[in-house]
Amino acid sequence: MTTEKKRCNSVEYLRSVPFLANIEDGATEHFANLSTVRVFSKGAVISSSEHSSGGIAIVIEGTAYATSYLADGRVFIIDVLSKGSLFGWNNLSETRAVAMEMVAKTRCTALLIDRRTLLEAMEVWPKFRQAMWTEALAKIANLKIKVVCGATPSLPARLASCLLRLLAQSEERDGETGDTVTISQHDLACMLPASREKVNRCLHNWEEKNLIELGMGAITVLRPDVLASFAFCDPVPRGADPATSPNHQSGSPPFECRNGSGGEAWTG
Repeated sequence: MTTEKKRCNSVEYLRSVPFLANIEDGATEHFANLSTVRVFSKGAVISSSEHSSGGIAIVIEGTAYATSYLADGRVFIIDVLSKGSLFGWNNLSETRAVAMEMVAKTRCTALLIDRRTLLEAMEVWPKFRQAMWTEALAKIANLKIKVVCGATPSLPARLASCLLRLLAQSEERDGETGDTVTISQHDLACMLPASREKVNRCLHNWEEKNLIELGMGAITVLRPDVLASFAFCDPVPRGADPATSPNHQSGSPPFECRNGSGGEAWTG
């Protein structure tokens, strides 16, 4: 698990990050001079919320996980971080950060900005400050959704919610409609959290009913509408009319939370 510096144009990387695309030119040049771009091998810790510098890391290439630990010591995967994703948003305040790590899922390139540089820039450039707080608040909102989704004792409901959320994140990142989630069953179990055996049993049950198709390190969702019918928290299924969707409520956000008891018929 090694790390190496990468000689590159940091300005180009910063401008490729969606939420930093419209910040002041001076802020972009400032971070280009003071930030560090590093390449991390699979499994390496890219950033930790408990590190003294308390800065942020932005994924430039590859994929990473935001992880923490359960009370029994098991790893809990909080989020999947792809290109443009921010880690360290909880370090923006003076309060003690939640213990989290950013770990490279694949070979990963990340841009690192220390906390002092970050906070000084937020004082000087209002567009940058607004971009950072907007992104941080969005992360908090998504985290709340995941907490609510994980509150149900029903594993099928949590699993369906997670798969639909990962699909939605993939579409937002790539700008294309897809039906495949690239994740191992072990990592999926760490996201719920649940035992790998129970997750495997539920997935194979769904595969037998032609709801999904299992591959090597990937899951293809064949019937997102059925998964959405009993997921505890899910986006409106792709291809559905939001006005007629059973999840739709006037003025409701893209994600909605509800009871997932309707999925029991599919769990076997």
